[in-house]
Amino acid sequence: MTKTKKPDPHQLVFIPLGGVGEIGANFSLYGYGDQWIILDCGMGFADPIQLPGVDLTVPDPAFLEDQGSKILGMVLTHAHEDHIGGITRLWPYLKCPLYATPFTMGLIENKLKETNFGARVKRHTLDFSARFTLGNFDLELVDITHSIPESQGVVIRTPAATVYHTGDWKLDDQPMVGSITNQARLEALGDEGIDAIVCDSTNVFSKKAAGSEADVAAALLPLVQQAKGRVAITCFASNIARVQSVMEIAVKTGRTVCLVGRSLWNMWEVARNCGYLSHLPEPLIDRQAREIPAHKLLILCTGSQGEERAALAKIAGGTHPHVKLGKGDLILFSSRIIPGNEKKIFKLYDALLHHGVEVVTSYDQAIHVSGHPGQDEMRQLYSWLKPRVSIPVHGERRHQDLHAKLAVQEWGCQKALLIDNGGMVRIGAGQVEAAGRVVAGKLAVDGETLVESSDPVFAERRQLAANGLLSLTLRLDAKGALQDPLHCQTLGIPLLEDEVASLPRQMRKLVDHCLADRTAAEKRDSQLLIRELEKSLKRWCKQHYQKNPVILVTLV
Repeated sequence: MTKTKKPDPHQLVFIPLGGVGEIGANFSLYGYGDQWIILDCGMGFADPIQLPGVDLTVPDPAFLEDQGSKILGMVLTHAHEDHIGGITRLWPYLKCPLYATPFTMGLIENKLKETNFGARVKRHTLDFSARFTLGNFDLELVDITHSIPESQGVVIRTPAATVYHTGDWKLDDQPMVGSITNQARLEALGDEGIDAIVCDSTNVFSKKAAGSEADVAAALLPLVQQAKGRVAITCFASNIARVQSVMEIAVKTGRTVCLVGRSLWNMWEVARNCGYLSHLPEPLIDRQAREIPAHKLLILCTGSQGEERAALAKIAGGTHPHVKLGKGDLILFSSRIIPGNEKKIFKLYDALLHHGVEVVTSYDQAIHVSGHPGQDEMRQLYSWLKPRVSIPVHGERRHQDLHAKLAVQEWGCQKALLIDNGGMVRIGAGQVEAAGRVVAGKLAVDGETLVESSDPVFAERRQLAANGLLSLTLRLDAKGALQDPLHCQTLGIPLLEDEVASLPRQMRKLVDHCLADRTAAEKRDSQLLIRELEKSLKRWCKQHYQKNPVILVTLV
């Protein structure tokens, strides 16, 4: 990889390696001197066209390896997968201590138990609003609401400058679970002086505030009350406030809750260990659902984004061993559609409707609110902090662009910087400026292996998916003459019945023609012969099928 010059040691440097120009895969670096801290280590969803066979990606941390610098620690702002989901993949390359509040650390602990290096990871559980130092970094957590408990903004102080990094956030006076935003502390920080804000852009196109979890609870209640059969509700498993609201509604309506999905049970257990949901009855496991009359059952399940292996996909497909939905039942999608998941989710709707299930989404009723701020909330935060410079992150370019314009034109910032993953920003008391780029990219999580997203293997898969494969296995005698039998096989290439029968003859004719033009020495050069045969086969396939399949020639 291309080496990058080390940043100015007298400036605070911000470099996002993930989470900018995209939604997900958050990974932010702050550097001062030769010391670095990392804020968040998330994963993102892979593009199935560009990365066939891959579900997830993580940011490429190669820049830190290139620098050979000291990583003092990783601070996790909250427990969503796009902020902590990359830890088990990337920690072996980073080998730094982890810092998080109890709920976030509890979920990280569960992840580390499934690795062979978890015991080696140094972990520091922080109090809410903790203030601590890592080398030259003076760090402070600030309570701020989101759609998961214990979300924290982070104040980063160095001798060069002070930055407020929002993480994911919104303003909600009735979050149901967890603390409300610490407005007094944010106003005090504004009085102290904030050189730059690194701020969430996800919901900037919404002019109004995101809305409260209490409003969602109020909208869900009458829908459950009016239902005659089974009720299923699907939401993001990490939304503990939504889980609490659903379980409280079940108590009010005389229903028993059945949790279906491993991630929901994982969240439930960690939340209870941290003191949340303690007033609620223990839910049923999936195989107990059949014991409860339909009008008394409330199913809370994972899979709102159409994930193929999630509980809801199995229920909708009729393959779940214990939980069934049918005519007279109701399902509530208490979630939003993450861009890119539309086809999978609409497929779920269709499958459920075919079974006679009534489907209600957040587009039909107000049964979901965003965890990210609309313009009203962003304006409020900017008025408290009064940052000189805005650096929009956590959004696609269109989100960043509007965020930057509003920050300067309406919210009081002197300037705004638009950057991409790998963009370097120097931050000082006197100036905040873009300062070039560093190496940044994505690693595909391919089974248990991390592979650079630019690896040729994915081009090969794309070619296989679009054009298929033609395999030819042949044997030559000592004089270079073709021996029987010659084996040929196709995958993903549509052949008519007569073509299947004639293909071996055509392949033999093509090989004979290729061998006839070769000297004895050339025939003994197996690699040269294979390359020539591959070229001939590519031309033949293009002529006969208008396809460019993967060609595999083997000499035995």
